[in-house]
Amino acid sequence: MFSSWDSLRKRTGAKGTDRSTHLRDLITEFLDDDTSTSHRRQVIANLSNFAYDPINYQFFVELNIHQLLLNQLDCSDKLIVEFALGGIANLCADRPFCEYYLQHGILEKLYMCLETHRVAMKLSALAILIQLLQNYMEFLQHCVKNNDSV
Repeated sequence: MFSSWDSLRKRTGAKGTDRSTHLRDLITEFLDDDTSTSHRRQVIANLSNFAYDPINYQFFVELNIHQLLLNQLDCSDKLIVEFALGGIANLCADRPFCEYYLQHGILEKLYMCLETHRVAMKLSALAILIQLLQNYMEFLQHCVKNNDSV
């Protein structure tokens, strides 16, 4: 279920931590060298879960979380890669994120993910590729319809 600003205010309460601060705290935990691998996995999974709701997109851009997720595709820990792929798959529902990822070399990273034996990684990589293709096809149709050059 997608959130509204009203529902976020109600859940946060008068003394609660706002969404931006909470996400910033998660990033700080993730990047801390003293954070254990298991905790880093949990944090990247939490960050990826926030990517399902478009109300969080502005925070992802402001805090560069979309880039953090992309960077994790080079991680040697396959669970971190798997969780990051899930977040990217959620973000790719939004065209600007698709464009960002295409401009920042995601295709090579996705092809490497398709070569793994981990089914969840393959499925997320395929879901991302489908969304990238769908957004690209919609862009091409728009250009053809408006006689724009590609």
